[in-house]
Amino acid sequence: MNSNIVANEDDDFSGPYRATKIWNTIIRAFKHGMPIGRRRRYMKVYDKAFTATEALEWMHKYLKSNPNFGSDITKQQTVQLMGKLLKARIFEDVQGSKKKREFAEGGRVYRFNQSSPAKDSRVPLSARMDLMNAAPGQKTVISKSEKSKTTSKFKSLAIPKCHLVAKPLSLESMEAVWRMVTLHRLQKTIGYNTLEEFLDASLVNGRHIMHNCLYVNKSGVVGNVNTKDQLPHWILSAMKCLVHWPNKVDDNFAIYPGFEKDVFRAVSEYFQGLTEPLLTHSLYETITNVFAVWSMTDEERVKQAVQLALLLIPPSNRRKLHLLLRFLSKIHNNNELQLAQNSEDLRNLTVDTFYQSVLCSPDASDMDTNLAKHFLWYLVENHDFVMQVPCDLRKQVEERLSEIQRVQVVYSSDDKGSTTYCRQIPLSAYEKESLQHSTEALRDLLKKIVADEKMNFKEKRKRLSEFQKLYPKIYENELGFRNPIPAAPPLKIQRNIHLPRPLRRLRTLRS
Repeated sequence: MNSNIVANEDDDFSGPYRATKIWNTIIRAFKHGMPIGRRRRYMKVYDKAFTATEALEWMHKYLKSNPNFGSDITKQQTVQLMGKLLKARIFEDVQGSKKKREFAEGGRVYRFNQSSPAKDSRVPLSARMDLMNAAPGQKTVISKSEKSKTTSKFKSLAIPKCHLVAKPLSLESMEAVWRMVTLHRLQKTIGYNTLEEFLDASLVNGRHIMHNCLYVNKSGVVGNVNTKDQLPHWILSAMKCLVHWPNKVDDNFAIYPGFEKDVFRAVSEYFQGLTEPLLTHSLYETITNVFAVWSMTDEERVKQAVQLALLLIPPSNRRKLHLLLRFLSKIHNNNELQLAQNSEDLRNLTVDTFYQSVLCSPDASDMDTNLAKHFLWYLVENHDFVMQVPCDLRKQVEERLSEIQRVQVVYSSDDKGSTTYCRQIPLSAYEKESLQHSTEALRDLLKKIVADEKMNFKEKRKRLSEFQKLYPKIYENELGFRNPIPAAPPLKIQRNIHLPRPLRRLRTLRS
């Protein structure tokens, strides 16, 4: 579409139906002048679309250049106009019109509605009247046979329906892509041929990486973490108290000499009581190798490597680590907080207190204490960078997912050659599902045998006995120990009834 947003001078309307003419002109200009293309919203890509911000900026410039409005049009008025266009279904949300939302500036993606109420102009009445008033000889008469021939001809040439088929993306496949891209990037950053020397790739969870990259709040801290896995409220209050000391102290705290040191001790005891260091035991070799090799030679490379390595830890650990690093950085900048004699002593105090809570080897004999302390202080000084999510990493993952989910055109749903996709399931799930279907089929068979009234007694007993021998568990679960076979019907015995003789009957009557 043409992206020209300058209104024509002929658009200056006057006279009757001015509002309708202006409305139709705005719709026409918007549909033909608004630039559209491929836009991304979360994990999906939409073609022939535009964002709310792009539409708002385009419409605002167009209204300013339109002589019917003038240059004093405000952005809020433009938002109201876009809301009316959305309500009139000139364009719609790509996610559907079920959720009715007000138009607002932002990254929400829209596209033009194909069934828009802004239709082409009606045919003038004069042209239709000319056809109605035409002479009989001028009218073309088509016989029924010719109509049927034409119809059958078009049916034979009919183009099959077009279907867009995209490969469905499961959560497991998305996690695998995040894991693969991140590990490949980490390997490329540190310049190793393989990560097997110091990282067990099987322990890397793709869901953790995806969560750490996607669920980040405005402060840059990972969110959407279970409440029980977050820092307790009293720890957050204690950390906030020391950061703002002596201001903004909670009124519930009883202040006394040495109070701030007791609060610091309570915070340190909480982190020291964690069952595992925040960077987990599995990442100890990775961190120490990267930091020891590159920290003295290439500072930029070690920053990028540490940034990627910190994405591998669980989201709850990453959240706690980020808050701890911010806390340590802020208390070092608080000159009113007297936890040590000077800044150097304060640095030694914080590092000695928290280094084992951040990085620790599972084997005490392999623990490099000096390196762990040095690394903790490195994180405190560079936490703004290393705790960020690399923006190009997310873009790289989205491109990879788009390639996997590339849309294919299929021209008939009944075409045997059409492409279909199956979701892979584990072997255990397949065997369980097969066993479940087989068990249900056998239960139905047993019920049919029991309920069949046309089957004779011997045949029913024979079949039930065979079923009980072959599938005793199903037989017992369905029928228990009761005998479903009814008892054999009693044999009818014909008794010889001796009728009284006629003379005896007469005697009876006489008496």
